[in-house]
Amino acid sequence: MRPRVGVQVIPAAGRPPIEELVAQARDAAAAGLHAVWMGQGFDLDSLTALAVVGREVPGVDVGVQVVPTWPRHPLVLASQALTVQAATGNRLILGVGLSHRLTVERTWGLRFDDPIQHLEDHLSVLATVFADTARLPYPIAVEGARPPRLVAGVLGRRALAVAGRLADGVLTTFTGPRGLANHVVPTVSNAAADAGRPAPAIIATLPVAVTDDPAGARDDLQRSFGSLARLPSYAAAFGRRHRAVAVPRRRPGRPPPRPRRPGRACRRPRRRLRVLFSG
Repeated sequence: MRPRVGVQVIPAAGRPPIEELVAQARDAAAAGLHAVWMGQGFDLDSLTALAVVGREVPGVDVGVQVVPTWPRHPLVLASQALTVQAATGNRLILGVGLSHRLTVERTWGLRFDDPIQHLEDHLSVLATVFADTARLPYPIAVEGARPPRLVAGVLGRRALAVAGRLADGVLTTFTGPRGLANHVVPTVSNAAADAGRPAPAIIATLPVAVTDDPAGARDDLQRSFGSLARLPSYAAAFGRRHRAVAVPRRRPGRPPPRPRRPGRACRRPRRRLRVLFSG
């Protein structure tokens, strides 16, 4: 089976964000890509934006990578996802994830307690609501909306096993072929088989640079993503592929390193993409 390929759309600074996202999605559809994805930061609400993008751009799936679980109750998230389904003709891929302890505790002021149990509870509620088997005082249903594909952005073994039992797929970040083959796929597939479910989809997210200067592109990616190696889940992912990103540490009292002279890749136009492969 040939993989389905999507791309992350990111609004450019200084431009109206929704119009920019729609324009990028139209370019992706015209190029024959299968899906457009948005991350969830602290600015635009991705599900709201994707409702507009999907309405304006037919023929491509719209996905969010990922909605953090802690600040959104699963019943509220289910209602919002079904609304996006109604707006887009049922083309949403709903990605959820745990985020990171630093964000959950320092930014949102919540406790990052027992994240694996929290993930299991959140996915269980969403799956039950979407299967219309939840016993609720008020049903969560939107006319014409079908359950979205529910995927989990997870990397660790225990979280992957939970996703294998409860989700329609998993989203990985910074995980190459070796990590997928030796860690992600067997863990997810075995958990799904033990639960009597078909193997979930694997959606791999990889940063890609279109350039004629590979060395400069690697430096650029290092500057953009290198600090993420300090986060435990990403550090483990880098380690599994045996190509960990080096994060330089500066000793107290030592002056910061002098900025490097920009290479050709920084001076010449280059487009950096985040590409998602689903299979």
